[in-house]
Amino acid sequence: MKKIIAVLAASALTISALVGCGGSGGSVALKIGNWPSKEQSQYELYESRLEAFKGAHPDWKVETAEFVYDTKSFVTTAAGGRLPTTWAAPFTEIKMISEAGYCADVSGNIKAAGLDKVINPELLKLVTDDKGHIWGLPHSAYAQGLTINKKLFKEAGLVNADGTVKIPKTYDELAEFAGTIKQKTGKAGFVMPTMNNQGGWNFINIAWSYGTEFMKQDENGKWKATFNSDEFKAALRWLYDMKWKYDALPDDSFLDHGKRMQQLGTYQAAMTIAGPVEQSLVTQYDMDKADIACTRLPAGPAGRFAQTGGAVEFFDAKAGDQDINAAMAWFIEQGGFAMEITDAQLQKEEENFKKNIEKGMIVLPKQAFPSFVNRTGEEKLDELRASYANVDIADYADYYSFEDVTLKAEEPVACQQLYAVLDGVIQEILTNKAADIDAIAAAAEKDFQTNHLDNL
Repeated sequence: MKKIIAVLAASALTISALVGCGGSGGSVALKIGNWPSKEQSQYELYESRLEAFKGAHPDWKVETAEFVYDTKSFVTTAAGGRLPTTWAAPFTEIKMISEAGYCADVSGNIKAAGLDKVINPELLKLVTDDKGHIWGLPHSAYAQGLTINKKLFKEAGLVNADGTVKIPKTYDELAEFAGTIKQKTGKAGFVMPTMNNQGGWNFINIAWSYGTEFMKQDENGKWKATFNSDEFKAALRWLYDMKWKYDALPDDSFLDHGKRMQQLGTYQAAMTIAGPVEQSLVTQYDMDKADIACTRLPAGPAGRFAQTGGAVEFFDAKAGDQDINAAMAWFIEQGGFAMEITDAQLQKEEENFKKNIEKGMIVLPKQAFPSFVNRTGEEKLDELRASYANVDIADYADYYSFEDVTLKAEEPVACQQLYAVLDGVIQEILTNKAADIDAIAAAAEKDFQTNHLDNL
């Protein structure tokens, strides 16, 4: 989304004014995190963006850092005062980072720049606490769906009278479809990742749909794990049945995100939890774009739940207002956060669509989950995107509807740690036919409480 464009005069004046009235009164010193290394394909693009940015602000001291957020090293880096001015991290980390005092409250900065008027309000809620403090700038988002290999559905006879593939409406129906696909094609009906926190990240959607509540906060602010419940165990039994009753999962029970996408993209599996669009399916595995569909996640006893999340740009709590405003200028002047869709940006977007098509990538007819709304000229960008779409919108219509779907943010604390605990649970169930689900659930809750929540 971030493209190099000619900066609007109004935007430039706004940013200049914002930086000029910064509280520290000194010159701007900005360090931009998440910078790609020279070995990465994006390096030259980012360097060209930086050159243009420095040219627009010759009096600013602008540096870059390859700093990438890591739960294992972040606190040490932050406590040592080594954070860049701005860096990205998942939505799940907002509470920890803000309560520890490592990021700045940017409510005033965002409102002064007018960004609060164009950021999707649903995303703005995720970075705003109950006192109205805004702790970061959301810049990308997703909502989980079910990605389907249509070819395997058709081979298994799961086709409607009009030729479209059948869509599983419930998790029970998904299990039945997955079993049928395995019986008719010999391929896995469903693939669940199990490693690198990916298993827990996917499984939590299923658990929510069965009515699982993972944690509660008591009157003293302490968090209590609450998922050793009948609802959680019912979700685990569904997964157990997928493996041991329907034989619908891949033989390999140790899959990371890449390996599970390989299963789908090479026609070895028919379904996985993933929202649009997974470009690796076509760019790495040469899957036919026409064989891909994405739908809403199925419903469980408690309804349809789809996890929403994404990434946030945080700003160092030790940075002065003028440096934070300069960091926001960086994001605005790339185009993604601009208040208006200019002709220059439309031209850049069109070039980007053309390049993506040349690379064999998927161009959707509209954004899956927009980060920005109500920008002047938004309809022109929508029309342009639709004109370059290279997939049938019917294959994504069910997903886009979001009908009956409860979009739920990730759990409020220790989210990545919870995913890791759930990874272990999933691995045990998929590798041990004699797995004791009651004992596994109890042990997982105790592990999460003792080793993670109690340490908050």
